[in-house]
Amino acid sequence: MSCLVWAGGDSAGSGGGGGRVSQKPITPTTLISASAGSGKTYQLAGRFLRVLLEPDPSGGRVDPTCVLATTFTRAAAGEILSRVLGWLARAVFDPEKRHQLGRVPGAKREPTAAECAEVLEAMTQRMHRLQIGTMDGIFAKVSRSFGPSVGLPSIWTIALPEKAAELAESAVDELLEGKAGLRIRQAWRKFKGKAPALGMKAQLMEEFEELRLELRGIVSDGAWEKDAGPLRLAEKEAERLRKFLAGFAPPKSRHWAGNMEKLQQMLVRPPRLVDLLDSSVLRRMALGERKFDKSDMPEPFVQHFFGVVESAKKEMIRLHHVRESALLALAVEYDRARSAQSYGSGSYTFREIEAAALRVAKGRKSDDLYFRLDGRIAHLLLDEFQDTSRGQFGFFDPLLQETVAKGGHVLVVGDRKQSIYGWRGSDPRLLREVEGLLPGVNREVLSESFRSSRAVLAAVDQAFEGLEMSALFHEKGKEKIALSHAAREWSEDYQKHRSAPQAASQSGKVVLYVRPGGSSDEVRAAVLAQVVERAKFHSEKEKGSLGILCRTHVLIPGILAGLKRCGVEASGEGGNPLTDSPAVEMILSMLTWLDHPGHSAGRYHVCAGGMAEVFGCAEVPACPPKEDPIGHEYIQRLRKEIVEKGLAEVLALWVRQKMWREFGTAHDQMRCAQLVEIARSFDEGGG
Repeated sequence: MSCLVWAGGDSAGSGGGGGRVSQKPITPTTLISASAGSGKTYQLAGRFLRVLLEPDPSGGRVDPTCVLATTFTRAAAGEILSRVLGWLARAVFDPEKRHQLGRVPGAKREPTAAECAEVLEAMTQRMHRLQIGTMDGIFAKVSRSFGPSVGLPSIWTIALPEKAAELAESAVDELLEGKAGLRIRQAWRKFKGKAPALGMKAQLMEEFEELRLELRGIVSDGAWEKDAGPLRLAEKEAERLRKFLAGFAPPKSRHWAGNMEKLQQMLVRPPRLVDLLDSSVLRRMALGERKFDKSDMPEPFVQHFFGVVESAKKEMIRLHHVRESALLALAVEYDRARSAQSYGSGSYTFREIEAAALRVAKGRKSDDLYFRLDGRIAHLLLDEFQDTSRGQFGFFDPLLQETVAKGGHVLVVGDRKQSIYGWRGSDPRLLREVEGLLPGVNREVLSESFRSSRAVLAAVDQAFEGLEMSALFHEKGKEKIALSHAAREWSEDYQKHRSAPQAASQSGKVVLYVRPGGSSDEVRAAVLAQVVERAKFHSEKEKGSLGILCRTHVLIPGILAGLKRCGVEASGEGGNPLTDSPAVEMILSMLTWLDHPGHSAGRYHVCAGGMAEVFGCAEVPACPPKEDPIGHEYIQRLRKEIVEKGLAEVLALWVRQKMWREFGTAHDQMRCAQLVEIARSFDEGGG
């Protein structure tokens, strides 16, 4: 279900519609719930053209460059622009297209051919200044305009993922050097509660590459540096509790005896205060409950442990404060080093550019922003709003409120079911909250799907209608509060689907398979087997091609390999990396070991992975001894061979061997061939 929020400003002129309001208040806003395939793009293009075709209060036309339209992908932005221009161009010659424009909600009348031609000419003349693009594109435009004033160099580019990873690695290398590195490790220990692991470098990048931008401006109070460590229970207190438990007779229910035994073991030596909350019964007491395992907690037990539990709660809060303090200190230091790398290289991620644009929006008046954008924004269209984050909304909120206040058109498009950017901080709840900014909202529903047959829509309704009643949101008869609340919110907005006549006539069926599985690997294996079985049956019994849509790229290689084993020809799309092949991963481990002879993980993968004979290192021990002449000699020999023959030729010799071909699947062979071609390009480029 998509939500189209439309705020239309009608002027007091004879033609009505479009620009700013003088005396009359704006018309009520409309919330349109549009099911999937119900003509969202048609609605967007029609309402966009409505703004341009109706005269503004002065009697002229709205400047096309005053309409800001954003979406999340360049493909979607291109589709909107193509639909707008195509519809308008056809309307110049086709009366039916003009009639359709006259039926767009809110349109005063049907436009003439001359009016369509006039608007088309205005759009094509200003094509280079039209503001139809992605949110990232808008943020980049703003950031380029304000560059040095928000800490960006005068010239910069968007960093590809590989470049961003390289910059992050360089930043961490700088952080961990010398005395400053010791401080970072100490902060990490306070943050994680344990000593830094061997993979601290990768963990720092994973934790803070995105988080640093969210935490900018929040300063650590330094509590982590003053912390002497977790507090322990006093010996006297531990002794007092041990004596009490020795004579305590717990209720005769299943879990009391086990919990008392655990407490006695915990108190043999004074434990950390916070560790006491690992006990289920003490954790219940900390939450203010006085029942455990369907029995009342005995009063003597409560009296003896109440003070200790309160101290444990305070200690837990204190440790969380220390952890938060260390987290903020790490974020500040990582951001400093990482930002310096971006500035020095002139390469920035989209998230960094977004952060710069948000700083612009917070610190400047709209007139200044419009000047830098090379045009005033009088009308606003925001597509895929369910994928907007709180920070991004902070950029558009002032524009939204100003546009509505001045009588401009505002269109917000969203669908909670299609919110897929949670990893970027998207918050679909903004769809509800934005209604509060638009006065007098009227609700309409577009429930007809022009895309899907009745069978498909019935299956969707079966799965998602009444979601809050699902057993997934209950455990042992008790409601999972957070999940049930989310399911209820979902159900409140859910609209039952129905097919438009032209889609309803389509044949087809939907079968939902449910398979048990105790782990993600078991579920994945069950899905793979079921898909291969159904596809094989289709190829033998049915006519026509078959499409298989996977939720993630991870499933694609396994399905392709399974189909090829069954003799079913199949091709895959989805941009999977070469490393989706175990064979390629082993070769990369070989090259890593070759480049870094001390890389024990790469060496072990190669020597203990069953293919050591292929690589010519069958005599090399998988775990390096203190003296390693065999390993050293092998590395030197292989390096010399690559210098003489080239990397591609050496790789080709490996992957052509019979043992290697029998080891891998057809998918592995394809990926290895691609790796050889990449190596050949590397050799030809001078290595």
